[in-house]
Amino acid sequence: MITREFGSVASLTVRNFDIERFPILALVYRLRGNTEIFKMVHGKVTLDELMSELLSAHENYSAQLRIEIREDEERAARDAVKREQDLAFEMSLQ
Repeated sequence: MITREFGSVASLTVRNFDIERFPILALVYRLRGNTEIFKMVHGKVTLDELMSELLSAHENYSAQLRIEIREDEERAARDAVKREQDLAFEMSLQ
């Protein structure tokens, strides 16, 4: 399943973990149409370490998401300007 969903690199990473490090928590995100494993947290961590990892991952994901949203808004604005120009051009031909 990991190979199919995330690729051979992620599969190899999980396969190479020592069994003593299991269980693992895989933090997965989807950006720009790609689903990726963002972070692997080993099961043998303290609650403070886990919370720190989760908060760090959330901050990083939020930053990436803000960039993607801004890029989408800029793209939409460019497309709107292009549509207006195309409409004005079509109207000038009539």
